[in-house]
Amino acid sequence: MKRSIPHLLSRLYRCVSFKQLSAISCICLILASASIIGGVAKAESFCSKLIAKLLRPNSLLGMDNLAPESLEFRKIRSQIQNLRSRSDFPNIDPTKLTLKKISDPYTSPLLTYVYSGKMKGREIVAIGGIAKTDLLQEARLYILLNKLGLCPQFLGVTQDAEGNDLIVLERVYGILVKRKGFRPEKLLGLHATDQTILEIQNTGQLLHKIGIRSAPDLQFLITDSGKPYLIDLEYLFDEPNMGPDPRDEASWVVTKLKEFLNKVVGNLKPNI
Repeated sequence: MKRSIPHLLSRLYRCVSFKQLSAISCICLILASASIIGGVAKAESFCSKLIAKLLRPNSLLGMDNLAPESLEFRKIRSQIQNLRSRSDFPNIDPTKLTLKKISDPYTSPLLTYVYSGKMKGREIVAIGGIAKTDLLQEARLYILLNKLGLCPQFLGVTQDAEGNDLIVLERVYGILVKRKGFRPEKLLGLHATDQTILEIQNTGQLLHKIGIRSAPDLQFLITDSGKPYLIDLEYLFDEPNMGPDPRDEASWVVTKLKEFLNKVVGNLKPNI
């Protein structure tokens, strides 16, 4: 059954984000003009293919700073919820990666696989393992939280040489701050500002707004610039009885950071 161009444009509006709509608005106007001249069938065919392309997982990737209550964020969240199987995610060819297993002092190597490597010249980290009981749920969370600007950029899924499923992220360098195994001596060299504290506190608020009710171990990687990135999202749950509220957990991290910085550094560094 043929669909009119207005119908297809309406479908695009319902399915994709404002940013995606902006990118194709000029093309659609040209196609609409072409249909008036007589190219209706070709215009509709092109629009249908464009819709399918926009709804592919790759179209969901990328960092942003959307408000969780915004219409655009809600549309993207709806699309992410439809990613149900491994094939729904961007799959990265393992032969295109150079992976090297690295040690993680906070994680047992028997439970978690951690690799560093490169993809098209871009530094990456790939994680997986027995402890990752729901790798695809964690992948969905990375894509979602990328839209809030809270965690390292999700790039796709892949497998290591042994066939273990891995999440591939852009590598971020920094100092790890978390509740479990909290060791102040590991924070020496930490660069933190007033903005760092505010962003960590805001992370707890944003997680609560999107429905995360338990966060038993919020983990932040704080870069040299003081930017905190949330990692290890397997510890985020929408059930309220799995651990502390994310707002309370973020407050705990903030309290510990302030104690450390006031004791070792003297004061928080002002935001520049």
